[in-house]
Amino acid sequence: MSAIEPTPTVSPVPVNVRLYMAKNAPNSIIAREELEKYLASNPHILATVELIDVLDDSVRALRDGVLVTPTLVVSCDGMERRVIGNLRNAQALAAALPGPRGAW
Repeated sequence: MSAIEPTPTVSPVPVNVRLYMAKNAPNSIIAREELEKYLASNPHILATVELIDVLDDSVRALRDGVLVTPTLVVSCDGMERRVIGNLRNAQALAAALPGPRGAW
C-alpha cells in the first residue's frame, strides 16, 4: 500500500502588468496575444492588465520611461521588470512574471 502525497497548493500571485503598444502595429498585436496566452496558461498569476496605446498617451509612455513598443512592465511586491519586444520569447516572458509560488 503506498501513501498518497498531497498536491502542493499554488498560492495566487497578484501582479500589475502594463503593456505599452502602438495601436494595431504587428508586434504590438503579437505581444498582446502572447501575454493573454501566457496568463491563461498560468492561473496562479492574478494579473491586473493595463493596455496603453502610446499613440493615444505618449506623455505617459515618456513619463514611465518607455521609448520602444511593445514594452511589458510587470510590477510585483515593489519590484519591476520589463520585457521589450513581441513576447514570443517564452523564457523572457516567464522571467518577467512570478512563478507558481510567487518566486521572482
